[in-house]
Amino acid sequence: MLNRFVEIAIASKWEVIELEASKHNNTHFRQAMFSQLKSALLRLAPRARWTARGKRAAEVLSAFAVSVDGQGAWSLSWDVPPAEGFADHGDLGMDLTDVLVAIGEAAKEQEKGLIILIDEVQFLGSTQLEALIQAVHKTVQKKLPVTFVGAGLPQITELAGDAKSYAERLFKFPKIGSLEGDDARKALTEPAANEGAIFAAALRGRPD
Repeated sequence: MLNRFVEIAIASKWEVIELEASKHNNTHFRQAMFSQLKSALLRLAPRARWTARGKRAAEVLSAFAVSVDGQGAWSLSWDVPPAEGFADHGDLGMDLTDVLVAIGEAAKEQEKGLIILIDEVQFLGSTQLEALIQAVHKTVQKKLPVTFVGAGLPQITELAGDAKSYAERLFKFPKIGSLEGDDARKALTEPAANEGAIFAAALRGRPD
C-alpha cells in the first residue's frame, strides 16, 4: 500500500520521505526526521537555487537539528545557520510543526508537495505521534501541500485518538483485513491467468 502511495506521489511530482518506526527515543526520531527532511528539501530545490522561502526552510530545519554534546558545545548537522525563534522551543510538537510549515511553504512555491510515509506506526512513542499529528494538522490549516500516510496494526486508530482528539477528523483509518468469497478467489485466479495458468475446478468423487 505504501509503495502505491510512492508511485502516486512521484507521478504528481511530490517529494517522498519514508521511515519505518521503531522504539527509539525522541532524539533518534528527531535525527531521523531531520535527515529525511533535509534530503527532501534539497530535492525540492537544489541549494544553489534556493529562494527566500527555501533558505528559510533550511534555517528552520537547522534549528530543529541543533544539539548539545556532553561538554555543552553546540553542533549542527550541516552548515546552514539555524533560524532564531523557530523549531527551537525544546518541544517536539512545536518544533516539528515549524519545520513542516516552512518546508510546505517552500514546496508550494515550487508547485510541488511533500508526503511522509511511515510504516509500523504503532511503534512511535506517544510524544512522537502527537508531534507528527500536530504538525500535519497545522499544514492542513494553512493549506500547504504536505500529507502523512501511515501503516500499522489496528490499534493505531486508538493511539492517534489518544495523542490528539482531532486525529479521527484529520485522518482516514481504513482497515485492510482478510479477503473473502469472490475477492479471495480473484486474488488467486487473476494473477495466475495473467501468466497463462488456470486453476482446475475441484473434482467431486475423485478417488484418493
